[in-house]
Amino acid sequence: HRLWSHRAYSARWPLRLFFAIFGAASVEGSIKWWGHSHRIHHRYTDTVRDPYDARRGLWYSHMGWMLLQPNPKYRARADIADLTDDWIVRFQHRHYIPIMAFSAFILPALLCKYLFNDFIGGLVYGGVLRVFAIQQTTFCIDSLAHYLGDQPFDDRRTPRDNWITALVTFGEGYH
Repeated sequence: HRLWSHRAYSARWPLRLFFAIFGAASVEGSIKWWGHSHRIHHRYTDTVRDPYDARRGLWYSHMGWMLLQPNPKYRARADIADLTDDWIVRFQHRHYIPIMAFSAFILPALLCKYLFNDFIGGLVYGGVLRVFAIQQTTFCIDSLAHYLGDQPFDDRRTPRDNWITALVTFGEGYH
């Protein structure tokens, strides 16, 4: 998130590759897709072009935006030339489904099979339930961190500092 969506720091290719492979385990889309929508969100916060527009309701900003087709009338653009130029981002985007399936479900199941002789437990607990928990935590940043908490800056916008989401997301709830 901070590396690719915000360009907050730079990293060498081995770390970027590690993040690309295991970041796909969140099952939240490719780096290119996520970075693009996240940059649009910051550029158009609380407008009809905001992909996670909190003004459309708690459910929509929590996860409805991922389930519903956006209105093409309000399609927005963001500069992602840096993402397109990164070979790791291109590779992950091109091969997202197999990378995601391996890192999110197959690897946890195989590790649990090898370590505990429990393939199904690894698939269910290390895969499905882990993905559910990660996604709900991430979605809370888009929803709860726009409804509950302090607004130390511009109170005309919905982003808020929410200590609960900050706690479970290692600081991301400070919006």
